[in-house]
Amino acid sequence: MIFRWSVAVARHRRKLLVTAAVLVGLALLARLFGADPDDLAPYLGFPAFGVLVACLVVMFAPSSRRAPASFVVTGGGFRTPEIAVVPLAGTAHLGLLGIFALFPGEFLDAGAGRKLLIVIAVVMYAGYLRAQWRGFGLTLTPEGLHADKWSGSMTVPWTALDAGQPAYQEGELELAFSRPEQVGYTGVVVRKTVPVEGLGVPPEFVVAAIHHYVAHPGERTSIGTAEGHERLLAAVGVGTPPPSPSEPLTRARLLVRVPLCVVAVAAILFGDGWAMERLGEESLLSFGVHLVALTAAGTASGVVVKAVRDLWRTR
Repeated sequence: MIFRWSVAVARHRRKLLVTAAVLVGLALLARLFGADPDDLAPYLGFPAFGVLVACLVVMFAPSSRRAPASFVVTGGGFRTPEIAVVPLAGTAHLGLLGIFALFPGEFLDAGAGRKLLIVIAVVMYAGYLRAQWRGFGLTLTPEGLHADKWSGSMTVPWTALDAGQPAYQEGELELAFSRPEQVGYTGVVVRKTVPVEGLGVPPEFVVAAIHHYVAHPGERTSIGTAEGHERLLAAVGVGTPPPSPSEPLTRARLLVRVPLCVVAVAAILFGDGWAMERLGEESLLSFGVHLVALTAAGTASGVVVKAVRDLWRTR
């Protein structure tokens, strides 16, 4: 149910983005005409919080983790189903930036660390604005692959791929090109990989489908048709097992890994608080320590999430 709702929301991602932008614009316009920003902030904060909660529900819902092994037949290709994580996260992010904009005086009076934090928040939002508007996912066409990424897109003809492609590594497809000059890019593309984790379809199914079309060029002409999709499902199997982790994960390993990561996060946060107290909250050095600590804590938390997910998927 949550998965279907998420896909439906993603289809209206542009309306969601425009609605959020209009709400932020109205709040800023009211502020310009003398409204109290303390009265305006809840009109942005509460919707942003609600949307963020919805985003987390979609991310961790069992139906999202066990999405059906199938593409969306678009008529011109097979596309991964879009889920609402990116549109919802972007809407909450825009609401947060709107709250910042309601209090320009506090921004100007803040220390260098907080100013830099707000600048980073703006740059991060700009980094995936394209994905909010144009979508985030992978499309297979008779000509090749088209990946809509965070801030750009990558088009890879079938003839540009090496045999045996692609390789799956840490939620992404690692591509090797026999003819890299044929690969096209639009926008800003930093990494030449294709994200497949969290696309509304099992990553192993995407890998198997691409392997199938690389190995069977004659099947590519049927991409984008219902008949071709049925043949693909029959060829790769809807129950394709997930890529095996390099080290089999057991409950015993999980019970060791999780407490270690929890202790690591607690130690990192304690060290971060001690550093801020000694260096001062407004110093750039303190902000740098804080940023590193948050990154380390996020990495440790990600290890736990990935371990639980891998164990779950092997059950």
